[in-house]
Amino acid sequence: RWVTKKVQGEVTGELLSSRLPDVVSKLQFKKSMRWNSKATYSRPLRWIVAIHGGQVVPFTACGVTSGRISLGLRDGFHVPSIDIPTAASYLAQMESNRIMVDMEERQGVIWDDAQDLARASGGQIPESMKEGLLPEVTNLVEYPSAILGGFDKDFLKLPKDILVTVMKKHQRYFPVEDGDTGQLLPVFVTVANGEIDEDTVRAGNESVLTARFEDADFFYKLDMEKKLSDFRPLLEGTMFQKDLGTMLDKADRTDALVGELAEAMDLTHAKEVALQASHLSRADLATSVVMEFTALAGVMGKHYALKDGLSIDVAEAVFESVLPRNA
Repeated sequence: RWVTKKVQGEVTGELLSSRLPDVVSKLQFKKSMRWNSKATYSRPLRWIVAIHGGQVVPFTACGVTSGRISLGLRDGFHVPSIDIPTAASYLAQMESNRIMVDMEERQGVIWDDAQDLARASGGQIPESMKEGLLPEVTNLVEYPSAILGGFDKDFLKLPKDILVTVMKKHQRYFPVEDGDTGQLLPVFVTVANGEIDEDTVRAGNESVLTARFEDADFFYKLDMEKKLSDFRPLLEGTMFQKDLGTMLDKADRTDALVGELAEAMDLTHAKEVALQASHLSRADLATSVVMEFTALAGVMGKHYALKDGLSIDVAEAVFESVLPRNA
């Protein structure tokens, strides 16, 4: 048997008005904020543009009523209003007001402009920056302006991982390296938002980066005064879990297991390396560099182990003990 059911069509504008509040409220973000309306969103909503054809789609979400007015980039104390006449004109209207709406277009412009500046300085931006840094920077700006800056080449004496971490994770700068050797060059690319005074912005970013590098240099020199093994006892001051004790307690438990596991797995030939690496595997958590730049845990452990004259196998095992990073 067949059933015939007639469904009455709805006016598109009315259908959107009834559905969009729920759509907006259910948008999910890794980190959200809550504000006066009791709503949650990635950032407090100030306005909503909702247009179908040339008509405003009226609804209220997160305490904000929709309309056809958007806002442009702040110019001093002035924030220009942008009247959107039709949905079809939205992208061009925003572009003419220095807002690049399309994320893929914005990302492409940032990458191409940044690479052009890097090549002009005799280097290139590592392709690895496409994975984490590029999307982050893309979402930080609405109308990108890439700027080439520089720093004192004496800082290149610091380990490359420290310099890249400071530039990438703390400042959201693109590091520039020699395309043949992979060595860092004393330049970087930063991305500002909107039309700016390049010289002023460059000078400000260079000043901030210099201060960051000076801090890193201080911490690194402080660590270099000791052996990696000297930091292990300091793990007693770091809590692992209230019922499981400190990081030193955890390290001691690992040490007790490694030898037995090596024998049980018929890896006695690697037992000595495993024991040495286990004993040092968390020691760098107490170093000044890692306490300041936590993403370098394991990386600095390997660096300091090699500095102390330990074998590459031990140093590599110390690094791999923190993998996988995002488990």
